[in-house]
Amino acid sequence: MANRKRGQAALEFLTTYGWAFLVILVMIGALAYFGVLDPTKFIPQRCQVSLPLTCDGENYKVQQAAGTDVDPEFKIRLRNSFSKPLNLNTVSFKDANANTYTDCPAADFGTVGALGTTPVIQGNSVVDLICANFDENKAGIVLGEGQKQRVVFQINYEENLSAGAGYDKTVDGEIFMNIE
Repeated sequence: MANRKRGQAALEFLTTYGWAFLVILVMIGALAYFGVLDPTKFIPQRCQVSLPLTCDGENYKVQQAAGTDVDPEFKIRLRNSFSKPLNLNTVSFKDANANTYTDCPAADFGTVGALGTTPVIQGNSVVDLICANFDENKAGIVLGEGQKQRVVFQINYEENLSAGAGYDKTVDGEIFMNIE
């Protein structure tokens, strides 16, 4: 009879703590569902790009205009850390979920160069790269307004040599920030 009482006490102990554990799991699930435990809220915004280009301070912005048919606008302030000028050939963007890049036409590089010319970043200087009018194939960029998101970009350039054009080189970069 004494063994039976100990078994009942053990079962009641396990049942009580089992229910408490289940309540804790439900509360954690509710917090995660409503975004309280979203880890992206704790990750800082950043802009990174491979050398010879660097992001200049906090001067970058990704803005999604209202409506899904409107292209997002990318603004990045780049610093050329080389002493030689660089010719920008292409700039391509994609969101973190896409497999292919979407090209920004060279004519829409903002303040980097005049329309119809090859944009040039002078040595040891800073320029604003603005890209809004993408090619017809813009399926690679889907951004959620008001969310922190990772946008990956590639910049294809060549050194501006006095003897002629240099070899094409590509640098990769990423922006992780709130989409406006």
